[in-house]
Amino acid sequence: MRPSAALRRLALAALALLLAACNVPFAPYTVSSANITAIRATQRRVELGDFLGRQDSVSCRFRRIGPDGDRTFAQYLRAAFNDELVIADARTGSERSTLSIKVTDVSVDCGNIWGSWTIEGEVSIGSQQPFTVKARHDFDGSFLMDIVQQRANQAFVPTAQAFIAAVVSHPTFKDEFGNRRAAAPAADAAAKPAAPAEEPASAAAPRGIGRGISS
Repeated sequence: MRPSAALRRLALAALALLLAACNVPFAPYTVSSANITAIRATQRRVELGDFLGRQDSVSCRFRRIGPDGDRTFAQYLRAAFNDELVIADARTGSERSTLSIKVTDVSVDCGNIWGSWTIEGEVSIGSQQPFTVKARHDFDGSFLMDIVQQRANQAFVPTAQAFIAAVVSHPTFKDEFGNRRAAAPAADAAAKPAAPAEEPASAAAPRGIGRGISS
């Protein structure tokens, strides 16, 4: 009886040490070329507002992992979004709208076969109706604790990229930052007087030149 009780106390002490261990920080954020392309297509300046959320870590096999520098996930995602805007050179322009996000949940599943990250948040843009965005990224699991924790750590950057991609690809984002000014030239063109009628294409164009052929 006594040896088993001692072993239980030892196991509990080891578990307490694991739970008290320092957070394993994420790798530095790297921008996504797809996100850069989407942001560069906007017509209005994206102004980042508040990114709210107090969650700063999650548990992966009893070890806490989270952003470095005691930052919250919301702070990490704001810095990541800002990096995308800087590289896309989308922080200039007179017309702007403010984008704010409340990070409602960040979770990780460190399984033996596979694992996954999930980020969920509520996005507010200007006077538009707020909308919810959820992104998930899968990674390979492992039976070994150190390996699965390392893989979870490395997998958060693409998860953050996927979350930002879900924001910039949302119809509300496109309507606020892209479609509003993009529709203006079409309206101006409609107001201009019609151009004089030209000869039919069949008579004016040389033979053999038509739709689908480019110089």
